[in-house]
Amino acid sequence: MFQTAVGRIGSKIVSAPLSLEMRVFLDAGGKANRRRVWGGLALIGERELDWLQKVLDDILGEFPIKDIKKPEMKGRDLPTSAIKAAGRKLREEDRRILFWANWLPAWNEQAAQKLSVLLAHTLKSMRPNPNHFKQCAIETWYGDNADYFSNLKDVNRHKLLSIVAHFQWLATEIARIELGYQLKSVEVVIDKENFPREGKCGVLIKSFVAAALQCAGMDCTLTGRAYRERENDGAIVINVAGESENSVGIRYVDLLLQAVLRKVEPIT
Repeated sequence: MFQTAVGRIGSKIVSAPLSLEMRVFLDAGGKANRRRVWGGLALIGERELDWLQKVLDDILGEFPIKDIKKPEMKGRDLPTSAIKAAGRKLREEDRRILFWANWLPAWNEQAAQKLSVLLAHTLKSMRPNPNHFKQCAIETWYGDNADYFSNLKDVNRHKLLSIVAHFQWLATEIARIELGYQLKSVEVVIDKENFPREGKCGVLIKSFVAAALQCAGMDCTLTGRAYRERENDGAIVINVAGESENSVGIRYVDLLLQAVLRKVEPIT
């Protein structure tokens, strides 16, 4: 269920086709046995990463870390006023950055199991055109990914489905503002969720991301290749093992996510 968004909502960027590079950062917060809130940050261009780092450095200067054993600044240690100010800056300074958050209801084993079985069955039932010269390779791809998903633990299947559902909001927004055809590359970094065989997980998520981006207008010559590439190759790159200390985008998501969490869960 959609929760909130801040930044360039509904603001169109007009550029040449296949000219823009997008970075996307995803992270989750909250207690998994209640409801889990997913946050995302999408930005256009390398300069926006530098801007994010500057904002975080300014916050760190105002609220220095007191525990030297934990050198990384976390949103949970900051006052809500500072977090909201960091969110407002996205719009006030007209950055090419968008933050959005969704919360998912508490884990429901029966409902999740039904959805998981449906997805696994759908993957296994996919068939290429019988005249396609790579028919065997395509069938193998779907079968391998169906087996991988089916063999995941319930909690990891739920995480994977949550990631796909969360990204879909962004894809819908890309389509709405007609940004898709301008994208030449999209990199998605997901805060480490400890998936088994992370490369295989990245390939599966990449297939969903590519399909969503193609529906949003991204060039099909780029999205189509995604099904023949590794998770870290090509125009669409997926990293399911992002480390917050190495990613300013993940750290900014963690920061803004706290403002959402404090509305959903009591501050103790």
